[in-house]
Amino acid sequence: MAGRQLRGVDGEEAVKGFVKAGGVRRAGKGDHVNIKMPNGQLVTIPIHRELKIGLLKAAIRKAGLTEEQFLDLLGKERLMQYTVIVHNADEGGFWVEVPSLPGCFSQGETIDEAMNNVKEAIELHIQGLRDEGQEVPTEKDLVIGRVEVKAA
Repeated sequence: MAGRQLRGVDGEEAVKGFVKAGGVRRAGKGDHVNIKMPNGQLVTIPIHRELKIGLLKAAIRKAGLTEEQFLDLLGKERLMQYTVIVHNADEGGFWVEVPSLPGCFSQGETIDEAMNNVKEAIELHIQGLRDEGQEVPTEKDLVIGRVEVKAA
């Protein structure tokens, strides 16, 4: 979901992010500028307006950064969305699981409470993954559906 947070980043803002990552701004020509990155790669991007997300993602990869690292350099809060499955608990109330974050669960007496609680659980789970040096999974086209079948 980082693509959503990358929306609205203009060329000058991107250059500042790359420079914060140790890149060196070099000469430009017209509406473009070169940034020599610490990994030895040269990144050339337009600076005149909002960058297309695909262009920005490619430049971030070429610079040897993750989208998360780049967003941190820009000081942007990263927002992510996860699908959750809410289950009725046998003893009343609800419990919730997050399929894209295996092992992340929460509960609540009402659906609203369970949804609020699972947000906290997701944030804590993500922080735990980061603390362990693990990559934070993003949800990719998870579709949950319901089918109807004849009973045997």
